[in-house]
Amino acid sequence: MNTPPPVARAFAPDLARGFMLLLIAMANVSWFLYGRDFGMAGAHPLDGTALDRALQAFMMIAVDGRAYPLFAFLFGYGMVQFTRSRIARGIEYREVRRMLRRRHWAMLLAFGLPHAALLFMGDIVGAYGLVGLVLVGIFFDRTDRTLTICVWVLAGLMALFAVFSLVGGIAAAVFMPTGALESADVSRDLT
Repeated sequence: MNTPPPVARAFAPDLARGFMLLLIAMANVSWFLYGRDFGMAGAHPLDGTALDRALQAFMMIAVDGRAYPLFAFLFGYGMVQFTRSRIARGIEYREVRRMLRRRHWAMLLAFGLPHAALLFMGDIVGAYGLVGLVLVGIFFDRTDRTLTICVWVLAGLMALFAVFSLVGGIAAAVFMPTGALESADVSRDLT
């Protein structure tokens, strides 16, 4: 059997993944500031100097939740590149699917579950393992028609979620009594 020459590994996705991991770590570091009162907008402390507040504002605007979409894109890109490289080596497609499933089960059970149970409840590795299992099951080795239907269903669900979020936000603004958030903070301080 004549195997194709190995293709050089692209450095840019690995660099982007490392940068995204750094941003995710920065976004989650405030969860580990003990002995402080936190506001309603995440784990950012309520007290601090002007510099602390400026850095918190920057983190909320530029970092919190911003790294996850690119990291998710890189996760999907990695799945596709993994599949392409294995097929280019002559590995049968069914075996590649099995390899991907084993890889995602390992992410979920061997890494994600212990990490979430022992170190950090906000583990993302287990979630990516679960998402990888679902994506391989739904999208890999499907017809164009099936993929088109899946995309329309997902787009419809996202639009529905956006509408519910908008309606829920408006309802909360209209029907929430004035000062409810302040009284929640006061009751928490009293306990």
